[in-house]
Amino acid sequence: MTDSIEEYYEKIAEFIPEAIDDDWAKARIDIIFFPGMITSFGEYTTSSGSLKDFTTSWNIQRTFMELRAKFKEANTPLWGQATFNLTSEGKFSMSWGYENCDENGDTIFDEDREHQREESRRLRLNAAD
Repeated sequence: MTDSIEEYYEKIAEFIPEAIDDDWAKARIDIIFFPGMITSFGEYTTSSGSLKDFTTSWNIQRTFMELRAKFKEANTPLWGQATFNLTSEGKFSMSWGYENCDENGDTIFDEDREHQREESRRLRLNAAD
């Protein structure tokens, strides 16, 4: 599985600059898999240090779905959340979250928790303005 997942990392890393119409230094995508639904958010730091958001494309979401399917094929525990960090130099890191997941690996939807997550993101982006 290790060799084949590298291609998914590379695809995600290629899609990020396509989604950002600005000079950027670092970018981040957070994705959450809920039962029957996917939510993703993109943020980036400009070359001047401002924090902004960007729309994650269907291609990015699909690539995460395919990557998750590889984990399932390998009988590896499924993650319900993931974060992909990328620098403009091409260095990346990825982390997976298994918190609050059901037996299928999907994140259990909690309206209060999601509201808090969105509010935290909104405050972070507004504080950067």
